[in-house]
Amino acid sequence: MKKTLLALAISAFTANAVAAVDLTDRDTAVTFASELVVPATGGRDIANASDVLTAEHELGLTIVNEKKFYARYELTGATFADSTAANLTASADAGTTYQLSENNFVIFEVENLVSDGTANAGADTVLSLDPGTINLTAKGTVGVRYTLHETLTNAVENTGALKTVSGTLATFAPALTASFSTVPASSAIDVSENSAEFETGVATAFGSFEIAADTDYYGVNAANDEIEAIAAVDQLLEASNVLTVAGDFSAALKDGEDLDVDAVKFGATSADELTATLASFELAANDVVDGTFTYTVDGETAINEGSYTATLTFDAAEGYAIPAVTGTIATLEKNGASQDIDITMKPGGFYNNVIRITNKSAITGDVFITVINDDGERATVNLGDIAGQESNSLNAGASTNQIAINDIYAAATGLALPRDGKLRLIVEAQVPVNGLSVQSLVVSSDGTTLSRFE
Repeated sequence: MKKTLLALAISAFTANAVAAVDLTDRDTAVTFASELVVPATGGRDIANASDVLTAEHELGLTIVNEKKFYARYELTGATFADSTAANLTASADAGTTYQLSENNFVIFEVENLVSDGTANAGADTVLSLDPGTINLTAKGTVGVRYTLHETLTNAVENTGALKTVSGTLATFAPALTASFSTVPASSAIDVSENSAEFETGVATAFGSFEIAADTDYYGVNAANDEIEAIAAVDQLLEASNVLTVAGDFSAALKDGEDLDVDAVKFGATSADELTATLASFELAANDVVDGTFTYTVDGETAINEGSYTATLTFDAAEGYAIPAVTGTIATLEKNGASQDIDITMKPGGFYNNVIRITNKSAITGDVFITVINDDGERATVNLGDIAGQESNSLNAGASTNQIAINDIYAAATGLALPRDGKLRLIVEAQVPVNGLSVQSLVVSSDGTTLSRFE
């Protein structure tokens, strides 16, 4: 078959191209990872490796022997980066030649598409366009529009189209999915252990991290600009991904006077750094995998209620940009009711301060009082350890008698009274939330009246 150069040089074509995208079926379009960086200026070149970006469709018109027609292909959302690499082949195993008019379209001269030139090309002859290298101009739909023309002038001016086929060559979608989640059965802080342990002991499971890469999606090899399938998460990452967990770690396992990095783990990996408010990990690409967090406390320091938030900042591979992922992995709560008394009068001072504890719930529960001085030092006592109290438990609907702050302080052995000697109390009970009431009262200077004091 005659091959005539309409403009530029003749380009050899290969007849064994494998069409990958059916322009009449959007479901066959290539999906690029939206994590790909596409510069606003200059775009991004992607070479059609392994014919992934080859598009196919039917000729749409019977061409008789020796009759020339002109096929025009126009891109939207991209341009032909190297027109000399664009190629058109047919199912009848014959070639065509092309000319370049503009970067966003190419024109091919189409004669009889049977290689020996002895038969007509049927309307159902499948044409396969290999665009060579395309230049993405934005992260949006890349479309292809085929029009068949009787003259070269019509093809150049895009008029008088005899047949038209429009389709989608590629779209964009996130290839990486990553999220944090809480563990539904994460342990509560056990008030019966002075709030220094969880119901499971000194260790509890926090939430988990899940990550996956969609292997039906495509990226670009930064070394040669060739399209390539995304096979795994670590293909998109480099070596310094940073995972942090923000929360209260003041009760964590200790290593001497410092917090022990083994107290917070992601899977089997211990934190690289641990402070009272932050645990951090630096993860290599192949360590950014699904995993569960664990938190181990020292069993002596009271565990505070609160939420824990994890953030993973990705070290994206060259040519990719991946936004950080943040989520709540745990919310620690005590397994009972709690009420604070923010200020009490100085034990042994001029005023006599008393409290009264009421169990408003329908169940009996043990009661614990944590005493905190102005320096933040604390001690926890059982209700039954206080003078005048016969038991640790308080019956449903019952109230204690008036408990003097002097007696509470006496039970909190070794706790100092710095500065003004004021104390703060945290009263906790193994009863349902909102089932506890604590009243604080002060005896007047004449010893005859009581006043509510909060």
